[in-house]
Amino acid sequence: MTTELTTTDDNQEVVKAAYLKAIRADGASENEVSHMLYLAEKHDLDPLSKEIYLLPFKKDGKKEFLPYVSYAGLVKCAHKSGFFDGIEEELVFSDDGKIVGAKARVWTKTSNHPTIAMGLMTEYNKGYSVWSSMPGAMLMKCVKARAIRDAFNIEGLYIKEELMEPAIQESEPLKQEIKTRKRISEPKDDGEAAF
Repeated sequence: MTTELTTTDDNQEVVKAAYLKAIRADGASENEVSHMLYLAEKHDLDPLSKEIYLLPFKKDGKKEFLPYVSYAGLVKCAHKSGFFDGIEEELVFSDDGKIVGAKARVWTKTSNHPTIAMGLMTEYNKGYSVWSSMPGAMLMKCVKARAIRDAFNIEGLYIKEELMEPAIQESEPLKQEIKTRKRISEPKDDGEAAF
């Protein structure tokens, strides 16, 4: 029988170690992992909940990893500031009804005016993945992420939807680790958790 992962320190450390081992097996360097963990600690983001994670990409034919934050992770940063006061969003359409852009306004309790971010569909949409089926939602997500970063001076955290090129597909060890860290088995007879 499996149960949801609890947040006890023992379980957290076991799962964290397995997660980091899988990332390293996928090719991430110690520096890349350390940088992600530094950002996670700095912004109080949980890698186990995928609020922050490493994403592989190719640069000059070489596989590298960069830390990315989930949209929920960015919203968490805004809420934790204690000054987040809401977000407004709108899509901009051409005369023939096509989405051409988006605008987001982030309100803070410390300003009388919102922080505004805008983006054009041509800046973000490269036609891959969910962009081809849900371009409006994807563009809005990117623009809201930019507005949150600007409003709360968050540097170095981008959502994967802002990527200009698709990431390398996750390798089998990392895919397997993502599955296993979502659930943890009941303890074996010897008291250790089974994966």
